[in-house]
Amino acid sequence: MKLKVESDKEQETLNKFREVTADLKVDDETLLRFMRAREWDLNRAEDMLRKSIKWREDNNVSSYLSYEPPEYLKEDFVFEMLPTDNEGRPVIYVPLGRWNARQWVEKGFKEDCLKFRFYIFELVAERTRDVNASSITLILDLAELTYYKCASLETMQLLYYGLKDLEANYPEILKTCYIINAPWLFPTAYNFFKPIFSQRTLNKFKIFDSDRNNWHAKLMDVMTDESLPKVLREVPTQM
Repeated sequence: MKLKVESDKEQETLNKFREVTADLKVDDETLLRFMRAREWDLNRAEDMLRKSIKWREDNNVSSYLSYEPPEYLKEDFVFEMLPTDNEGRPVIYVPLGRWNARQWVEKGFKEDCLKFRFYIFELVAERTRDVNASSITLILDLAELTYYKCASLETMQLLYYGLKDLEANYPEILKTCYIINAPWLFPTAYNFFKPIFSQRTLNKFKIFDSDRNNWHAKLMDVMTDESLPKVLREVPTQM
C-alpha cells in the first residue's frame, strides 16, 4: 500500500519535482506526499519539503526513535498501536481527552511535553513503514476532556505546535481521523486549530459526539470490534 502515481499527468509532475529537488536525495514516495499536500503546486511543495528537512535536522527528529520519555509522560500521554484496519493501515488510538498536559506545563515540564510530539510522530511513521503502508487510521478519543484542561494558553499552544508540525512534516500520512466523544467545547477548540490544516486534510476528519452507536458503526466499516481497545468495544446486550 505504498503511494503510487495515479495518472500520467502526476508522473510528469513528479518527474519535474524530482529534478528541482535532486540535491535533497529523497525518494519518490516522499516527493509524492509533498506534491499532493500542496495540490501539485511545485513551488509550494518544494518550499514545504525544504522547510521540513531543515525542521528534522534542527530538531534531530530521527533520534527520537530511540528516545525514552519520562515515566510520568508515558503514564499520562497514553496511546496505542492497534492491529491494522481492513486495508492494512496502522490504526492509532489516542485518548487525548484523558491526557492532562496542563498539569505538566504548569509544573515546568513543557519542554518534555514538546519532545514527546517528536517521539510519537516517529513511532507512528515507523509503524507505517513496518506494515508497508502509506497512511494511518487515527482514532482521537476526547472522552474526559474538560474545560479546565483546555483553559490554558500554554497548553493550547503545546497542542497547536504538535498539530502544526504533523501537518507540515508528515503530509498525507493521515487516511482518516475519527474524532469521537467530542464534548460541548469541541467546536470552539476546533475553530482555533482549523487554520493549521489544508482543506485536503480537513476532509479526512470524521467528527462524532458521545453517541457510541454512531461512531462505533463507522469504525466497524474499516476495522473489527476485537481490534479496538476494550473501552471502545461494543457493549454486550443485556439478556
